[in-house]
Amino acid sequence: MNTALNTALQQGLNALKVGAYSQAIDYFQIVIQANRHFDQAWYSLIQTYLFNDQIDKALDYAERAYGEFPNHPRLAHLYATCLQQAKCLEQAIDVYRQALAWRVTQPPLTAKTGQPPPFNQVENERLLWQTLAQLANAGVYAFATSGTLLGLVREKRLLPFDKDIDIGLPFEQMRAAIRCIETFGWQEVHRSYGLINPRCFRHPNGLILDLCGYGTDLDTGEVISGMWMDQVPMSWNRVTRYPVPILKKQARAEGVVWCLKQPEDYLNALYGEWQRPDPDFDTVICAHNLKEFSVLTQCFAFSRLFSLWHQGKLAKCQRLLQCCLHHRPHDTLLLNLQDKLRTDAPS
Repeated sequence: MNTALNTALQQGLNALKVGAYSQAIDYFQIVIQANRHFDQAWYSLIQTYLFNDQIDKALDYAERAYGEFPNHPRLAHLYATCLQQAKCLEQAIDVYRQALAWRVTQPPLTAKTGQPPPFNQVENERLLWQTLAQLANAGVYAFATSGTLLGLVREKRLLPFDKDIDIGLPFEQMRAAIRCIETFGWQEVHRSYGLINPRCFRHPNGLILDLCGYGTDLDTGEVISGMWMDQVPMSWNRVTRYPVPILKKQARAEGVVWCLKQPEDYLNALYGEWQRPDPDFDTVICAHNLKEFSVLTQCFAFSRLFSLWHQGKLAKCQRLLQCCLHHRPHDTLLLNLQDKLRTDAPS
């Protein structure tokens, strides 16, 4: 790789970092046209197309890279991500599994032990209550849920290792909620990664918010939430079951907000023994109220196993693997990963 191409690659990465996606694409294209064997340029180009909501372009280049670089775990994983966001879920599972099979033949990276990204608990909790008050004022029955609820109930504050805030609401009020929060500066992140639930937003201060919709299972009458795509069978989606939410009003300095009358019921449904801190608990895969190990759930499971192994987070990988084996106890790939973890993970 000559100096000029290295410079073009770095310029592309700098443009990607600040969200100048068109400029980044131009730089990565220059590198690939000059040297089509440079895998980092392919990876960054595909990633940029995804970030720029150009899923068709991302999928096209990812498929080409998958053929161009055989046995390349990270490019295979990125191709599977593109397939998932394009709603080709069954094909995505196959490629995720292939990427994981290739990755576990290589040693995991050393897990980073530096300081976690800053999470201003005081400022972010103020913003949480402020946003809930704005939503309530707009007629949206929004309330703290998931990890945000867990922190507020168990720790009386947001969890110190949290990365975002979670707000629940009736799914039919999702559009009204989005209109409301966009008025106050929140912007949707990357099409919410192809999901219609939850919807993911970023505040100007950098805080991430997940709007988690709750609906009713038309067959059983149960209250359900989870991670949903449109234009796929509902049975393919990740579905979780909850008690009927009973809300009450609470007056705060930020305004009147809605909150769950019996939050412990929700926490029991999702976490089980929520009173005991469990840093390795994976909410997406290990949730106690997961309806089944659906197609979309499998996509997230294999993707997360890959990422945790790649990052050297072996304790979290072990915990997630246990949950996957509960659903697929005879899966050869998962059993092979279990053997590798027994060898490589610290006791």
